[in-house]
Amino acid sequence: MSDDVPHPRATNAQASPASTTPQTSAPIGDPDETPPADGKPKRPLTRWLKDHSRVATAVAVAALLVAVAALGRDYFGWSAGPNPPTATTPTSDPAALPVIITGVVPTDGKPGLGGSVELQLSVNREPEKGHEYWFFSELRLPNPTHTVYYAVKHVSDEIGARRYVRDLSKATKDWPRTWYIVDVSPQDLKYVRQNHENLDDTSWDINRHFPPDSIIASNKWTVIRTRN
Repeated sequence: MSDDVPHPRATNAQASPASTTPQTSAPIGDPDETPPADGKPKRPLTRWLKDHSRVATAVAVAALLVAVAALGRDYFGWSAGPNPPTATTPTSDPAALPVIITGVVPTDGKPGLGGSVELQLSVNREPEKGHEYWFFSELRLPNPTHTVYYAVKHVSDEIGARRYVRDLSKATKDWPRTWYIVDVSPQDLKYVRQNHENLDDTSWDINRHFPPDSIIASNKWTVIRTRN
């Protein structure tokens, strides 16, 4: 670049017999600091970048990370926001929730959770008119890390105990998933039903977000398959 070309340095020279005007020396110093009329050197952008290369690199890296995060949010549905809302209840009284999960047990009675488990829950309060209760499974997937929400099953809204058998034979061992019941609003019902209808279609996973106008109506239960 032209900014890297050394500035010619002239020296005071004795006037030749044919000249009546003495030669003057050019200013000695960095070519980017040639004094203007006011005597203060001007520093162009190239010199600033040269002196602040680490700062410029850090700014560029930060901008790249912001762009990647925005792409992940738009393409994969990642969210840096809060967790899905939960029905309000005193922490000292979980039974005050509309629905409470009371247990997840193996159907074969053996220790640990195998390929078939039973979800046990109790409906304490019916949902509002037009709303439905749905059993959701929340799963964190890698490469890249993102969360998917599976609408597993519609839950009867009649008050009382319920038991639902869930097949985990295809679930990865030692990989946790979180189960809970969602109070689905009328606005979200169409999407939740589509989510359920495409439950076995992995290509549909990119669409499995939490229904935005709905809330979690129960406690959460972490489920980990530990054996066959």
